[in-house]
Amino acid sequence: MYKPDSEISRLDRGELALGDGAVHPAVRAVLARCERSREETEGYFDMRAPFSLPGVGATGTAAPMVAY
Repeated sequence: MYKPDSEISRLDRGELALGDGAVHPAVRAVLARCERSREETEGYFDMRAPFSLPGVGATGTAAPMVAY
């Protein structure tokens, strides 16, 4: 975890909820776009899926779309 006190980390741990108004509008907008991308790609882009960087080895649902 890069920054344990970030909004993203706190959301991940369940300390914040998107609907409670405590999450910055920019964070909500990025997460909404990520969800739209997941739907549009039928899951090939999924911010919730585990993956690693290209060249290190790709796993998860993003793997078929990674170009080396």
